[in-house]
Amino acid sequence: MSKILKISLVFVFVLIVSTQISYANKDGKGGVIFNFNKVFAGKIIANEASRITQLQSTGYECTVPGTTVEIKPQSFSMPKSYFLAKNKEGKLPVGKNIMGSYLGKTEITCILKAEPPLVEVVTLDTIKKYGVPKKY
Repeated sequence: MSKILKISLVFVFVLIVSTQISYANKDGKGGVIFNFNKVFAGKIIANEASRITQLQSTGYECTVPGTTVEIKPQSFSMPKSYFLAKNKEGKLPVGKNIMGSYLGKTEITCILKAEPPLVEVVTLDTIKKYGVPKKY
C-alpha cells in the first residue's frame, strides 16, 4: 500500500474513535451521528451549583428545571458547576467520585424581586451521561 493510503486509513480510524461515531439514531433509522461530548471526572463537593447558592443567599429566586452539582475535577483546576437535566437518583452523594460526559449549556434564570427586578442568568454545562460508584 502506498504511504498516503496508510496515513489516510490511520486518520479515518482516529477520527472514528475520537468522535465516538454511533450508527443508529433515536428514530431507529440508520445514519451516522457524531458525538462530540466532552468528558469529566472528579469528586462531588456540593449538591447545588456554587453560583446559584450565592445568588439564593442574597435573596434571588432561581428556577432550576433539574439538578445542579458542584464537582472538583481530578486535575488541578477549580471546582466546576454542572446541570443534570435527568437525575433519577435525586441528590448525588457528596464526597463520591463521578465521571461522565457533557454537551451543551443550560441557562438558569435567577430573579431578585426588587423595584426594578434584577435578573441574573447562570450558564452551566449540561451533563448527558454520568456514573457514581455504589461502593468503594
